[in-house]
Amino acid sequence: MNDFLQYILYLFHRGVRFAVPAVLLCVVGLAAAWGIARKQGRSFPWKKAAALLLLIAWLGLTLFVTLFRGEPGYRQWNFHLFLAWKEAWNQFALRVWLNVLLNIALFVPLGILLPLLSRIFRRWYVMLLSGFGISLAIELGQLATGRGMFDVDDLFTNTLGAMVGWGLIMLIQTLR
Repeated sequence: MNDFLQYILYLFHRGVRFAVPAVLLCVVGLAAAWGIARKQGRSFPWKKAAALLLLIAWLGLTLFVTLFRGEPGYRQWNFHLFLAWKEAWNQFALRVWLNVLLNIALFVPLGILLPLLSRIFRRWYVMLLSGFGISLAIELGQLATGRGMFDVDDLFTNTLGAMVGWGLIMLIQTLR
């Protein structure tokens, strides 16, 4: 577990140099959009703007973690569905389960934020296709660049994470 925390801190340290300029750029863009809306006499959609900024931040973090965190290596792939799940079950160690759980958790924000931005993503099949499509794009990017591994388990867990996020936001909106 200590190795995992050190790795997360290492990634955070490397990513901060990209995050600060990105946050400043988003603040400037948000201020400009607010100024334009105010000048035109319209109310500014703060909730959608916040969801969009969080989605951009999620996308940046996800691309950094999946494509830009290391040096290119050689192309690897796994086409055996549930191989990571079997390994985690057989070894039953937290370190092995973290791969599965973090891939699910990585896409939960996508499932929450897209339905907040647009009503079309409130349809389960649109969210399913979106989660799968974005995950497939990332996996193909990893395969093309040699950074990371094309893994059908990641496709499944990422899509599952997007649907978990979608389910949470739909439940909250139903209860409201």
